[in-house]
Amino acid sequence: MEQDASRIKVLQRIKDCEARGDFNVDVEDDPPTIPIDPNKIDYLRKKWTSKFKTRWAYRLGLRFIKKLVKTKQLVIRDVIGLENLVGVDGGAVITCNHINIMDNFIVMLGLNKHFKRFSKPNQMFKVVREGNYSQTGFLGFCLRNADTLPIDQSGKNWRLNGKTMEAIKVVLAKGKKVLIYPEQSMWWNYKKPRPTKIGAFSTAAKNNVPIIPCFITMSGEENVEYTLHILPIIPPTDKETMQKQNEKLWRETYEKVYGTKC
Repeated sequence: MEQDASRIKVLQRIKDCEARGDFNVDVEDDPPTIPIDPNKIDYLRKKWTSKFKTRWAYRLGLRFIKKLVKTKQLVIRDVIGLENLVGVDGGAVITCNHINIMDNFIVMLGLNKHFKRFSKPNQMFKVVREGNYSQTGFLGFCLRNADTLPIDQSGKNWRLNGKTMEAIKVVLAKGKKVLIYPEQSMWWNYKKPRPTKIGAFSTAAKNNVPIIPCFITMSGEENVEYTLHILPIIPPTDKETMQKQNEKLWRETYEKVYGTKC
């Protein structure tokens, strides 16, 4: 009951933010952000201790996800649009709507159907907010060690952001993929695409890499099933053009699946 009450509060916050047109606000009851010392992060997982922790983070994370899938607590109904990945080589920025704490696994397992071994370490890096990176416990361990790169959304920890952007540049140059949630915050099971921030598209433009736009849709109310849509690749141009194209593809997918205008 406590969890249900917590979800009800989150859903009410989403309604309130939607009514105000405030679409990028964090509505979750997240723990306070612990500022990160940017000099203490092994961004590219070069140390043997980092590599060891990364292997365990993936092993434990995938085991946890498989258990959720087996018990139908997380149902991935379908992956649509794998044909759009044909011919995609090298680095790319992946965008996705952020509707579930596990949706990075939905993206990873979906793309794994095309990019073999994509569910292994060092294939898909994920940009996470500083507060999530500094969490404790099992979730915190995975968030710190499963190829994640922290960003301070407030911009106050500018050294952290600078080092993360340097790491992203190296990762993309090596042909890896970087997942960025351009909506910025997670809105639990929110169906509509929200306005995006420019960061993901600026990153793609600066590094001259394409966008792999993904959009997750849902069916059912109580036992929700998720479908990952891999949309047509957005080639590298200027950041504003890429952003507009991404939002257009998301909007078209929403309207096609749900049969209603955004």
